[in-house]
Amino acid sequence: ALSGGVAGDVGQALLADDVDTATRLAKHWMNVFPNSYYLEIQRTGKANELRYNQQIIQLADSHNLPLVATNSVCFLNKDDHEAHEERVCIRDGLTLADPRRKICYSQEQYLRSADEMTKLFSDLPQALQNSVEISKRCTKKLELGDSYLPNFPTPQGKSVEEYLSDLS
Repeated sequence: ALSGGVAGDVGQALLADDVDTATRLAKHWMNVFPNSYYLEIQRTGKANELRYNQQIIQLADSHNLPLVATNSVCFLNKDDHEAHEERVCIRDGLTLADPRRKICYSQEQYLRSADEMTKLFSDLPQALQNSVEISKRCTKKLELGDSYLPNFPTPQGKSVEEYLSDLS
């Protein structure tokens, strides 16, 4: 389980300068996900990220909580940023020049190589190592052509549609 970085509950508490709540939340999630909860750190140049990163490193250090280096990927290559912004504008019904447009993405949110991540987080080798450890836990061999659907039991043998319609 990852903390969600700046947007997660721990990150939002830190940005509100509420270290006590951030600590309480982080410890809560560590109890819910023992040995499987990580505080995310990213370096994409987005708003509030630098302040958050300083605080999340302090929180991790002071409470012996694990950090993980991540990158919020929204497009494949760095050169795809402008096309991504155009798609966001189309979705929002705005133009690139519209003063009402919020800038929510940075050009650093592309799929970085392992070498790029290693250089970017060279000062936090444990955060890099934790990303490797998480990837090892998430490895699953899939056979092409086989379906992998979740087991979604419903009460009294009802279909999913019947069950969901009863909820509304």
